[in-house]
Amino acid sequence: MSKVIIDAIGGPMTGRQWEFAEPDAWVVGRGPDCHAQLDVSDQTVSRHHFLLEVRPPELRVRDLGSRNGTFVNDEKIGGRSKSESVEVGRRRVYPEREVGHGDELRVGANRFRVRVEGASDEHPSTVSCQQCGSGVRRWVHRASVAALCDRCLERDAHDPLALLERAIHRQVEPAPDTARDLAAPTLEGERSNKLPSIDGLEVLRKLGEGGTGAVYEARDRAGRRVAVKVLLSRVAVDAGMRAMFLREIEALGDVQHERIVRLLSSGSTGASFYFVMELCGGGSLASSIGRSGAVMEPPRAVSLMCDALEGLGYAHRRGLVHRDVKPGNILIDDEGRGKISDFGLAKSFERAGLSGFTMTGSFAGTFEFMPREQLTHYRSVRPTSDVYSAGATLYWALTRKTVIDFSRDVDRVTALLQSEPVPIARRIVGLDPRLCAIVDKACAMDPRERYEDASAMLAALRGL
Repeated sequence: MSKVIIDAIGGPMTGRQWEFAEPDAWVVGRGPDCHAQLDVSDQTVSRHHFLLEVRPPELRVRDLGSRNGTFVNDEKIGGRSKSESVEVGRRRVYPEREVGHGDELRVGANRFRVRVEGASDEHPSTVSCQQCGSGVRRWVHRASVAALCDRCLERDAHDPLALLERAIHRQVEPAPDTARDLAAPTLEGERSNKLPSIDGLEVLRKLGEGGTGAVYEARDRAGRRVAVKVLLSRVAVDAGMRAMFLREIEALGDVQHERIVRLLSSGSTGASFYFVMELCGGGSLASSIGRSGAVMEPPRAVSLMCDALEGLGYAHRRGLVHRDVKPGNILIDDEGRGKISDFGLAKSFERAGLSGFTMTGSFAGTFEFMPREQLTHYRSVRPTSDVYSAGATLYWALTRKTVIDFSRDVDRVTALLQSEPVPIARRIVGLDPRLCAIVDKACAMDPRERYEDASAMLAALRGL
């Protein structure tokens, strides 16, 4: 297993070292929330200067609109021009740059060297796209991997179940190490719609889609309706990644609560992973508001949030953090009650290295509903991080606006790092001041100012 080590080799921080064995983000700048906080008096360094995205053994660096740019081996990347203000600079998305073993990063007088260790059996190699056969450059651990090229990945992300269906019809056999995967998809007869049956399930229709996959309605052998979520890996999948992910998912089966959507089974084929869950007939909070085209009435929004917080509170008491609470992950069951969905799925996908882990593009959470510390302290998020996301979700349900302004012309990473929450009373007139106070407390940028966990926020809302 590889790991990344960053050594400070120049400037006031010389001698410091940071080590990464799992996906993480490393923010450098003068700000107190940076992993590497540089000299606050050094005016050549911006508050949030650059972001290093780590997925051992891969790394990407990106300037965050700094005044003087970031240097990789003395080559300048990013940085706003002298004529640009901070506000104008924030509106640009700066290019990313791959870095590797032996590369040096420089900010002012500060220099950092990158080391990658334990990667002797991992190497950048060209493998064949399992869909179109074109060459794909991916870091791989073994020769037997499943991969998709970027073109097929983007196309199939809108309907990943179709990829499962094509893989089955081509009789793509799993690698020997993955032959024991549970619940492998099979076709039951020749159906006119050619939708695959997954472990005895008849897939009926698509319910929704996102940037990494889609959700379908299906029926099991007993005639009960269930939901099937299919995700596509953004990297080459080897046996080690697959085994790690299946272990993570198996552990999630122990999270049982009436306000948490039950995970029934899971499996994989090639670069596709799927999860069979209980179906909530009322859809999600996001789809409910989308259908109505209006904000949700406060009593109903608070009621659904209280339901979700019951499930979150149970998980927090067990030492678990969701990491991706958002309107699309609060589902409404047939009785009109709320449930929290996708518990631990985002973290498990990332830990196994299957998401490709880019803060700029996919599975680390949803920017509009994630707290700043999920970017600056990715590995050490606490229940207070879920509290922020729950508060941001309630905020959106009541206003259809986000806590932080994410306008189209502002880079989302920079906005999350540098913008402040907008008090909910500025978004909507006539809301109960007590409810406003609860939402604003939950959405405080400083985790110490929020409710300590979901149960504390639940108690506050029930006090209304």
